[in-house]
Amino acid sequence: MTKLNESVVRWSFIDDCLPGKERPTDIDGAIEKKGHILLLEHKGASAHISKGQSIFFREFSKKPDCKVIVFFGAMKNNIPTNIVRLVVYEDGLYREIPQPSIDKFKQMIREWRQDI
Repeated sequence: MTKLNESVVRWSFIDDCLPGKERPTDIDGAIEKKGHILLLEHKGASAHISKGQSIFFREFSKKPDCKVIVFFGAMKNNIPTNIVRLVVYEDGLYREIPQPSIDKFKQMIREWRQDI
């Protein structure tokens, strides 16, 4: 087992604390600056966003100054090698970003930071 896998929490140990199918969601990255929060999530190129995580992202993005960017694509050594899809949750809305790429993803992060 790798060090990364050893750090992944198996949340089943709190199943008796939450009703129904409620479970913590995993977030790949988060940045906070002056109360503005950007969540970053990676999915494999053909993966999908689960219903629960989509609800979480929509509700989170309704909060003032909170945004989520989900990028889909391949990784090598934990670094994206291509991005085939970009999704943004902002103001409670979901939108696909046209012509996704690593450069576009980085541009979106720079723009988020510049707006603060």
